[in-house]
Amino acid sequence: MIESELFGYQRGAFTGADRAKAGLFESADHGTLFLDEVNNASPAFQAKLLRVLQDGTFYRMGDTEPRRADVRLIAATNRPLPALVESGAFRMDLYYRLRIVEIVMPPLRDRRSDIPLLANYFLARHSVRLGKPVKGITTRALAALMRHDWPGNARELENAIQSMIVLTETDMLDTDVLPPGLAQEGTGPGRAVELIEPQSLEEIEAYFIAKTLRETQGNRASAAEILGIDKSTLWRKIKRYGLE
Repeated sequence: MIESELFGYQRGAFTGADRAKAGLFESADHGTLFLDEVNNASPAFQAKLLRVLQDGTFYRMGDTEPRRADVRLIAATNRPLPALVESGAFRMDLYYRLRIVEIVMPPLRDRRSDIPLLANYFLARHSVRLGKPVKGITTRALAALMRHDWPGNARELENAIQSMIVLTETDMLDTDVLPPGLAQEGTGPGRAVELIEPQSLEEIEAYFIAKTLRETQGNRASAAEILGIDKSTLWRKIKRYGLE
């Protein structure tokens, strides 16, 4: 199925192939193709993928004529490929073909300052989609979100915000609608952080820092704890955004 979707097939290539179909490589010619979880590719598919990356040629299933595609390939993996290469589960030559530019995305727990920005984005997006006029989130609920490690990263955070929107009976998300795993983390005062219209990341970050500083009466230690960053980072951001 993966091979037929990516490389296409000719009529009669297999049962049910009643017409020819172009694959994603062909459709993405002079464009970009994203392959998620490439670490799960079978050895046979790895060999075909390597051939495409080496000379840009591939075959539709059931066809003997080579086709060409000029595609920018972006591949993602949820397991370290060097370890898979060492164990023999992933081809070394394919690994080095893919590793032209490597981008490491740190987990959400290592970039906690992104949590308020993402929470604001998901709240704005899903409150409209779900038809619930939610204005914002309390600081104690936000603090619980900041303290959580988010093993499921941004997708887990998005699901949590959606769940809270569905469950809330007020116009603010508070600790009473936190998912079970986060409920015990929601302690502290429950001041409100109002929802703002989506702007640039810098504007949203500056808004949340200023709002938190006001609500903590300028107590930077408390503000840093709520925001999930250390005091030196908070001080740098205060100076950067002119919030002294």
